[in-house]
Amino acid sequence: MPPAPERDAAIDLPADHAAGGASDGVADRAIDAEDPPDSGVEGPGSFTLDLTNLQDRFGRIPLFVQNGAVLVFALDLSAPRRTLATTGPDTIQSVDTRIPCPAIVGAEAGARGVLGKSLAAAQVPRRDTAVIDRLDLEMPYGGTPVMNQPLRPSKLCLGTRRAGGDWTWSFVPTHAVLDDAAGKATARIDFGRLMMTEPVDAVGVLFDSQAFVRTVRFQVRR
Repeated sequence: MPPAPERDAAIDLPADHAAGGASDGVADRAIDAEDPPDSGVEGPGSFTLDLTNLQDRFGRIPLFVQNGAVLVFALDLSAPRRTLATTGPDTIQSVDTRIPCPAIVGAEAGARGVLGKSLAAAQVPRRDTAVIDRLDLEMPYGGTPVMNQPLRPSKLCLGTRRAGGDWTWSFVPTHAVLDDAAGKATARIDFGRLMMTEPVDAVGVLFDSQAFVRTVRFQVRR
């Protein structure tokens, strides 16, 4: 398996950094601790992206997300469950920004900032639009570390692209729940708690540590 490319060190900021106040493109509101995901059975309004056998350009399975990278996908409501095999604008991709969650400031989140420019270059298409209530991630960990870093997800920051508009990001991180017995982490991002309740056509999740992502599940409002 080819090694991952070398990269610069991530920005070194305090773990609980959160800038005061809100600025363009960024929401900054406190939330309670997240609840763990449910059983994962699809119901009305539930959509699942199965990344179990998805292979990235380095041959890693499932999808690998680096520290300071955004897991991003366009909303596609054509089927309640999609099994993805490749990465790219039409499916799902990891976009490197080198800004770990929650080290986001308004200038970096705006269209001219690092996040904005990175996501514009990713060419995420516009397809379907919906109000999303929550998003669940399942992230296996353990085994051999990548680039001498453990695969133990920690904080995740949410970004959404408004229908026909620009990206909005939250300063407030969601903490992954680690299950050492099962060898996986889970995270539930509650859009309502983050006051991100507008119709969106794309979703991004910014990671503060590297991780493999096996399942992405989101619930849209009906």
